[in-house]
Amino acid sequence: MTLHHQLCHPDDLPLVQESFRAHVRTGIPYSVEYRMRHSAGHYIWVLSRGRVSTYVEQRPVRVVGTVVDVTERREAQKELRRSRESLELAMRASQAGHFDVLTDSGDAYWSPRALEILGVKDPAFQPQMQTLPQLGSGLIDHSQKMTVAAI
Repeated sequence: MTLHHQLCHPDDLPLVQESFRAHVRTGIPYSVEYRMRHSAGHYIWVLSRGRVSTYVEQRPVRVVGTVVDVTERREAQKELRRSRESLELAMRASQAGHFDVLTDSGDAYWSPRALEILGVKDPAFQPQMQTLPQLGSGLIDHSQKMTVAAI
């Protein structure tokens, strides 16, 4: 067993091995994210990219590559997913709709609930700054709640 195999998280080893085998079969450099044991004993997430640089009798004997610690990015992605799930639960519980409008470009996102509150029947319709007046004030049921998230 190589040092690399000893350091790789056991659950990730099949993915790492398959990525390398695919590289050997296709010649396309491998790129894979997995957990690797840190010298302090805990696991960190790494992005490893590389390729076989030397073959002897059609067997790979030298691999060159890079390894980058991507733990912070992975943790940030995990926290973002948690925040999105939490926001979704809160929005559902409050029966509120939300929208996000970039005022300089007019690009906008309106949640399905916000469109429902505005009386929009076409789920594909996404109001933009220039189309808001077309909705008309009569479509808004002011007894409903809508929260604003502007950036």
